Amino acid sequence: LDEAEVRQVARALKAQGVESIALCFLHSYANPAHEERAAAILAQEFPQAAVSVSSRIVREWREYERTSTTAINAFIMPVVGRYLSMLQEHLAERRYRHPLFVNQSSGGIIPADTARHQPVRTIMSGPAGGAVCTAYIGQAAGFPDVIGFDMGGTSTDVSLTHAGRTRVTVEAKIEGHPILVPMIDIHSIGAGGGSLARVDAVGTLLVGPQSAGADPGPVCYGRGGTQPTVTDANLVLGRIDPTYFLGGAMALDEASAKRALEEQVAKPLGLPLVQAAEGMIRVVNTKMAYAIRALTVQKGLDPKDFVLLAFGGAGPMHACALAAELDIPRVLVPIVPGAFSALGMLLTDFRHDFARTCLAPASQVDLSQVHSLYEDMVQEATAALLADGVARSAISTERALDMRYTGQEYTVTVLVPNGKFSQRTLAVVRQAFDSAHQRTYGHSSPEQPVEIVSLRLWGRGAVPPLTLPTLPEGKRTPPPEAVRHQGQVYFAEAGGFVTCSFYERGKLLAGNRLEGPAIITDRGATTVLPPGFSLKVSEHGNMLLERR
Repeated sequence: LDEAEVRQVARALKAQGVESIALCFLHSYANPAHEERAAAILAQEFPQAAVSVSSRIVREWREYERTSTTAINAFIMPVVGRYLSMLQEHLAERRYRHPLFVNQSSGGIIPADTARHQPVRTIMSGPAGGAVCTAYIGQAAGFPDVIGFDMGGTSTDVSLTHAGRTRVTVEAKIEGHPILVPMIDIHSIGAGGGSLARVDAVGTLLVGPQSAGADPGPVCYGRGGTQPTVTDANLVLGRIDPTYFLGGAMALDEASAKRALEEQVAKPLGLPLVQAAEGMIRVVNTKMAYAIRALTVQKGLDPKDFVLLAFGGAGPMHACALAAELDIPRVLVPIVPGAFSALGMLLTDFRHDFARTCLAPASQVDLSQVHSLYEDMVQEATAALLADGVARSAISTERALDMRYTGQEYTVTVLVPNGKFSQRTLAVVRQAFDSAHQRTYGHSSPEQPVEIVSLRLWGRGAVPPLTLPTLPEGKRTPPPEAVRHQGQVYFAEAGGFVTCSFYERGKLLAGNRLEGPAIITDRGATTVLPPGFSLKVSEHGNMLLERR
């Protein structure tokens, strides 16, 4: 390492007013000594700068992906650092004296100080909370295979829990830029309640990805929005109660929504108003169905083997239509669907992720070296979790390997049994790799040699379980006070508008059953129960919707 040159570069960057520096040496994943020394020199010469050190964030090969990850970390580090500092100051002013933790994209929490230095681990932390809660609520309801469908105002996020495990990837991309840190495998598209509709020059109806956002929001919010949105279309179809939006806290302007949709969608398409609104819903539903297929069909899984768990402000409104299109027999609408991701963060364990590159043919790998690397990562994970305040008895670790057939570029991650890494362990892992490759890509080659690429270890610190409240037991028929009123709601499968009851979800009891069509209103979300679906309320208030 040319230390004099490092000092020269540090002074030049300081003179240029640089705020954040990404430090990434070619082979620091194998030996970080020079990178750490360069970081120390930067701290001496330019202590005001935020420095992101690649070997502290990613200890893996693939220099481009590691550099991209470090650069993204450096890009957001000042902003996230200022935000977390401000948040901690406000909490202190309000006499909050407990530690602050931040959710990660991998579905585990870390201390705010760790998040301040490695914010790249938190990029998808919000949707990750929803994915964690999807697995928890699904398991509690007896469904180990669940598709998490989170439709908000701007985007839709889809996650997958298979056999009780939420899929995590280490090959994610944000706006085309690779990020080499573990993230829950979430497929996001620009489709939400605020997605804007327009008709292009050749007469094609487009919905999204542009969004009205929260401000000004849909036309019906009366806050200056002029372009019709998916929410406006649902209002025109009668699926939203304009007098009970947000539990009655906000009245909607139905007339303005109809006028905007008529002028900007119906007339250009030459369609009646209702058919234009239905067309908008069909377009956005098709986009969301493709997102679900991306995590199921394209991964060798059949959607009909899963339960669709719908949350977010708009998810329960569209879930049954998606279930019908994808042949999914059950939809689960959980408690507090509008705040479901926040609930998931209360269920999240402490988590630290570690990786070491160990590129070698499986037939020639040094078993003692592999075992030693795992032991080193166990010690790192234990030390980190103890520093977080986790009791030693609550700490556990899980091991995995990235493997590939010799000559392949991309890897498959498989779990490694606990215990000493031996030839028997290697045989078990090899069999699991072939099965995973068959499941993912539709073929496998058990006779072909394989390579080990990277070792992975996840350290977890269990948090106390959250006890969900239970509802009073009711009869099969909902209590009369649960019915707010009756209204006309459009369902294409029924041939037009039909009369159905609007129920207040907060007044439904455990064991209550409904037959579609019906609308269930909640403070955070509206659930549409179409004809052909039935509904049952569970003891914890979750609603199971089934196709008849």
